[in-house]
Amino acid sequence: MARLGSPLDLINEDHYRLRHICAVLDRLSGKPSREPVDLEQTRGFLRRELSAHIADEEEDLFPMLRKRCEPEDQVDKTLDRLSKDHASHLEGAKSCLVILDGLHAQRSDLTRDERAVLRGFADKKRRHLILENAILLPLARARLMTTDLRQMLEHMLDRRGLPGGGYHAG
Repeated sequence: MARLGSPLDLINEDHYRLRHICAVLDRLSGKPSREPVDLEQTRGFLRRELSAHIADEEEDLFPMLRKRCEPEDQVDKTLDRLSKDHASHLEGAKSCLVILDGLHAQRSDLTRDERAVLRGFADKKRRHLILENAILLPLARARLMTTDLRQMLEHMLDRRGLPGGGYHAG
């Protein structure tokens, strides 16, 4: 992780992976193919990595933005909305995992309701990512200081049980 550079780049990389997860969920909600790689990556991300990603934003990025942004940035309402989304995304991920675990166990086709759960989660997550990528990350790149980014990276590594590494501003 530390080799990737800025923690904002790491968050952006998670966003890229989440867009891929949304595409997989869309495919599975159509006609499940049970492609083992996609299914396993999606289950693994939702089970282990999504909560760390959300913690990166909730425990570090959002508080740092609240501290560093100017009043004219009007960031509070956006951050409040994104935090509310995060809580529902964690619940939605649990529902998706139940469905994906069933697919993994070679259960029969998905029900209409299960397909709707997968599609709904993907749609909500995509809208959330658009807001974060278009507004939040550019604002963070403009407002956060090197010390903020260094601290954020250290926390991100700690959350994942990874050793610290050299920080590269970027």
